[in-house]
Amino acid sequence: MLKQDYELTRDEIQLLSSRDALAALFAKLGYDTNDRLIQNVAAMGFTSDNLKSAITHIERLASQDARMFEVYLFELKSVTIATTQGIVRAFRNRPGDYLLVLTDDYLRLDFILVERYSSEFPKPQETFGLPSASKQVGVRPRILTVYRRNPDDVALRVLRRFIPTCTLRGHSKMGKIGHGVKKLRIVLKSLQLVTKGINNGIKGGKDTVRKSFFP
Repeated sequence: MLKQDYELTRDEIQLLSSRDALAALFAKLGYDTNDRLIQNVAAMGFTSDNLKSAITHIERLASQDARMFEVYLFELKSVTIATTQGIVRAFRNRPGDYLLVLTDDYLRLDFILVERYSSEFPKPQETFGLPSASKQVGVRPRILTVYRRNPDDVALRVLRRFIPTCTLRGHSKMGKIGHGVKKLRIVLKSLQLVTKGINNGIKGGKDTVRKSFFP
């Protein structure tokens, strides 16, 4: 029973070299891993031949609170942008919230929060009315990439914050899940903004910028 963020260590990250090791980590963080389930591409609703051929293993590693929040592992032939986007899109209309772990060799692990968002598109104007808008739900990945053999300080800081939140006790189930997903979203979005800033030329103050988000 976790009362606060788990103090994940570099050694624990370096042990994440298999399915069972990942499941053990989520169990240590407080997730329910007693109902692991191996899936296939048909059951997950993947229809693209390219996507189906890219996936070698699918497994639900963990879940929380009547499966309102689930963790899925995808082993791939190669982790590419197209494959990642295709997998994330498949979760758009599935109920609940999802954290995905993508890897092709267990040297690089992509932890991905499936984030839904709404976009408004104009409908055709009716005869006696003003144009109205319809909301369509889209999805996008919020990604933390971790290099298992040499996880950096940013990876450790982010993992310490976003993984255990959904397992904190002393809150209502709905409040706990809602707060957890919101926290994951904020932390991963902040990480992407920092990374983008660094890539755009913030070099001298890189450590300062990172620590301002992840002290």
